Order: sequence, then structure tokens, then C-alpha cells
Amino acid sequence: MWTVLLTLLITAVVISHQLTPGMLIVSLAALFLTHRYRDKVPLVTASVIFLAWCLTAALPFLSATMPDMIRSIGDIGGNVSTGYGATPTGTGAVAGSWAARLLSASVLLLAVVGALRRPVLRHRAMPLLLIAAAPLPMLGASSYGSEMIFRVLMFMLPGAAFFAAAALLPQVRTLTAREKSAPTEPRRYLWLPPLALLAGTLAFVPSYSGKDRISYFPPAEVDLVRQVVDRAPDDSLVVAADRNYPLAFADYWRVDHYWFLDDDREHVDAIVRDPVAALARDMSVVESPGRAYLLFTRGQFADAEMNGLLEKGQLDRIRRSVDASPLFERVAGNDAGVAYVLKETGR
Repeated sequence: MWTVLLTLLITAVVISHQLTPGMLIVSLAALFLTHRYRDKVPLVTASVIFLAWCLTAALPFLSATMPDMIRSIGDIGGNVSTGYGATPTGTGAVAGSWAARLLSASVLLLAVVGALRRPVLRHRAMPLLLIAAAPLPMLGASSYGSEMIFRVLMFMLPGAAFFAAAALLPQVRTLTAREKSAPTEPRRYLWLPPLALLAGTLAFVPSYSGKDRISYFPPAEVDLVRQVVDRAPDDSLVVAADRNYPLAFADYWRVDHYWFLDDDREHVDAIVRDPVAALARDMSVVESPGRAYLLFTRGQFADAEMNGLLEKGQLDRIRRSVDASPLFERVAGNDAGVAYVLKETGR
């Protein structure tokens, strides 16, 4: 019964997200290889289901993304980079970015303190240490759209949070012989845990809520993207600044998607200098009957500003240049964005 339930849960994980199954397998492998969990059924089950999914339903997606994934293996510097620019430019983005970084660094620092301060936990809670460290090799595996560093931190947090809490809890006497003589925590430090929790809560508010602009897509933005994807013939290309818009992977088995801010800085600079020429050249590779579409949405502008990819003025200039060019034709638009198609004469 437990095997059936475990298989169902693993299957749900595999089909719902690209990265989580890999993290799950790495964590299970770390526990199994260090003999902290000797049952190999979960590891084998997760690996088989993940491989089966990759070779069937996910094969079209992997075929398109595998070359970039292979090129990024071992490139830790590139994988942890947050993309072009990397300095927030929007209103409030700098404060929110620093609050998030300080909060993350504080949790990890407290986890190190907790692990060093509680020797007994390093033995009893070794599986949590392994799970917290298991995601680190993923930094050398892929950039995950410039988000790998955030995903690794997310998967480290359960174990890190446990040891961070251990760093804040006062020392207590235990029944073990080794710790009977251990002194209790001086009462003058009892204010430290509430203060740390208060500071963490205050930092969490701007860290989490400060990015609402890039986390919410209004219905108008969804409708705009759906119009473009629905009218696009097979083998078409949808170009955008980045992938922070709804349905960014819609119909990926028949429509390609390209986000130019994922490219190297030299190419992005070329687009900023001469948007029409650079974009028309990139989009002209699409062969008939496919069409090449260029999409601008509010979500892209918000993400570019808040994550330091491009300034709003730079994106506005790119959009205005395309709008005024005879090589592009506007095909859809509303208050959430606008879409263009490269004319046949622009190829």
C-alpha cells in the first residue's frame, strides 16, 4: 500500500514541475548512498518514473531545451547569474532585493551556527543536513532560466530552517550522560530568539510582497498571449524580452519561444542599440508557413525592472522602434501589452 501511495505522489511531482523530480532524486540518492535510508525503492521508483516521463510526454520540451542545458553544465558562474544587468532599477526594487538577500543569508548563517552549536543534532539530524546540502550540485547542472540559485535555496530551506531554529533555542539539560553537565543558556540571551523572529518577519514582508508586480498576470495579459498563440501557425516563433508573462510555454510542441534577455550581454546590447535590425535578423530564420511574433507585456516590463534586466526606458524604446518600423505589423494589443508579427518583407 505504501509503495502504491509513494508511486502516486512521485508521479504527481514528476508531471507537475521540471526541476523538482531532479532535486527529489538527488536527495534520495544522498540518503541512500550515505546509508541514512537503506530502502532503495523510493530512489528507483522516482528515477524510473522521471525517466519515463522525459522519454514520452516531456520529450518535445527536452529536445528544444537540451542543447542549452548541456552547454550550461559545469558553468557555475553563469548558472548562478541572475541575468542581464542584475541590478534592480524599478521603484522599490532595490530595497526589496536587499531585504530578500539579507533574509536568505541570515537563515543560512543561523543554520551554520545551529549545526556548530548543537553537536548532538549533527548526528541525530544528519538526514536533514544531507537534504540541505544535496541541492548544491545543481548549481553546476543548469541555469534554469537564471533562477537556479533561487531554486537551490528553496530546496535547502527545510533542512536549513531546522538548524536555524536550533541556533535560536536556548541550551537545555538532557538525560544523556555527555550533556548532563552542560550549562543552561544564560537568561540574558533569552531575548535573542524573539528579536530574530521579529527581524525575519519584517524582512519577509518586502521580500515576498515586494514582487507582486511580477507575480500577477491580469486577464487582459492572458487574453493577449492567447490571441498570439492561437493564431500562430505550426513552426512559428514567439519572441519576448523574457518569459515573465502568462502561457510562456503554451503549445511548445508546435510553437517555439525565444526570450532575448536570456542571451549574452553582447547580443542584448545589439538589440538595445538597433532594435529593429537585430530583432528582424533574429526572427527572419522562421520559415513559411510559420510566422515570427514579437510580444511585449506588462509582466515583462515589471520583471526587467525589478530584476535589473533592462530599464523601463530601454524596453519602451525597443517597443516604439518596432511599432514605427515598416518591417513589423501590429496584430494584437490591449492595456496589458501589444504583439507584432514580422512581415514577409522583413525576412
